[in-house]
Amino acid sequence: MLSTVNENRYTYGIPLSYVYSNDSIYFHSAVEGYKLENIKNNDKVSFCVVGQTDVLPDKFSTKYESVIIFGRAKEVFEDEKKKTH
Repeated sequence: MLSTVNENRYTYGIPLSYVYSNDSIYFHSAVEGYKLENIKNNDKVSFCVVGQTDVLPDKFSTKYESVIIFGRAKEVFEDEKKKTH
C-alpha cells in the first residue's frame, strides 16, 4: 500500500502492484488521479508490503511479516520505464 498526503494534509492509502528494480520501487499509475496529485503536492510517501500471513483463530490474531519504508516518490517517464522490464 502506498500512502500519500493531500494538500489539506489528509492521508490517502492505495493498494497497488509494484516491482523492485535498480534499488527503486516502481508502481503503475493512471495518468491522473489522487495519487499523482498528492505526490506532486508532497512527494513524501510511505509504502507497506505484507508478506506471509497465518490466521490464529484461537488467539483472535494474525501472525504476519511486513515491512514499511519511507521515502520520496516521483513520476518516471519512457526511458526509465523501459529499464524496469
